Amino acid sequence: MDSVEKQKLLPHADYLLKGVLDKNVFGSKKVKSYFAVQPKLTEEHASEGQADKRKCGEMTGEENCEQVVEKGPEKSVTGRPYRWQDKDPHEANHMFAGAKTVGNDPNFLDSYFSNSRLSYIGSFQQRVKSSGSAKGVASSVRAGCKKFVMLVDMDCFFASVVLRKYPQHRSKPVAIAHAHSNNQANNANSSSELSTCNYLARQKGVKKGMFLGDAIIKCPDLVVLPYDFEGFQEVSGIVADQLRLYAEQYNGCIEQVSCDEAYVEINVDPNDCNNDIYDFVKSLAEHIRVDIVKKTECTASIGIGPNKLLAKLAADKIKPNGCYVCRDWKELLGGLDLRDIPGVGWKSQKKLEPRGLRTVADVWDLNDEAETVLGEIIGLGNLKRS
Repeated sequence: MDSVEKQKLLPHADYLLKGVLDKNVFGSKKVKSYFAVQPKLTEEHASEGQADKRKCGEMTGEENCEQVVEKGPEKSVTGRPYRWQDKDPHEANHMFAGAKTVGNDPNFLDSYFSNSRLSYIGSFQQRVKSSGSAKGVASSVRAGCKKFVMLVDMDCFFASVVLRKYPQHRSKPVAIAHAHSNNQANNANSSSELSTCNYLARQKGVKKGMFLGDAIIKCPDLVVLPYDFEGFQEVSGIVADQLRLYAEQYNGCIEQVSCDEAYVEINVDPNDCNNDIYDFVKSLAEHIRVDIVKKTECTASIGIGPNKLLAKLAADKIKPNGCYVCRDWKELLGGLDLRDIPGVGWKSQKKLEPRGLRTVADVWDLNDEAETVLGEIIGLGNLKRS
């Protein structure tokens, strides 16, 4: 504010808090550095220290004087220029017992990204693209084949993978978070965020994204377990390899959208089916689900439709641990709220409900006026993008 009033940039040193000033520099208002380079112990410093000690001995008449007027600079044990380099990287909080930051932990960023669920999810596409397994290209399709799209959605992926290491907790409400402890008193005061929880926990009101302390209040017997990033990568890869086999068998392709979701396109010749083609595809999906359980100990839900949207809605309808084939898109969409449609968020919902539009059926009732009315509510640009 002072700089704005005087219309010029004032020296920042006058505004620094006392806690961040480097008091070791006389007459300086320099910001304190936790990684300051330690000066080397020179012969001059060593001789000065001995002189101070001798002077102290002459004054007291003692041969061994513990009172030293001025110590020379502290020397690094390993000879490295920074004292924190002498420490074990896993004990990088030695400087003070507060929270780890880039200011007190030289390995903070590496540790953060290697233990971050959001970082793992956000970098997933980059990892699978580098391995060439993100999206396949469908091979030539015979004439007369019918295309189906499957969405394979792993149930409570993070929790299911972690429970492979802790099978004794499979029948209990379980959540996954960084702040995992056997001490429920500590957990009750934790603001750690839950990345996911199993369905037993959800039945008791626990939700992903909830603070751990709030979750403990709703579910006192909640079991909180740590992440298993190596396990996540392993299971995701196994599922992708399995789906790729089915895609290749039926002249299709696979698109991994996340570590726990993948679309599979297959093309089925009705002449190859001994019964109804929809029953055949559902049977195929059930085989996929059985294979996934055998190889990973994790369950999956599969939605099947003529396109990705209907496959997604079919999977949402049947979760958890089930399979659903969309035979009639009107039947599937007719019973849904608009909020159930991917891309329709709470902001759009607040605009639609005052106009009497809550369900898909409400929009269908607009008939030819649907595009005009929706354009007025959410904007023509958003309407075209959707």
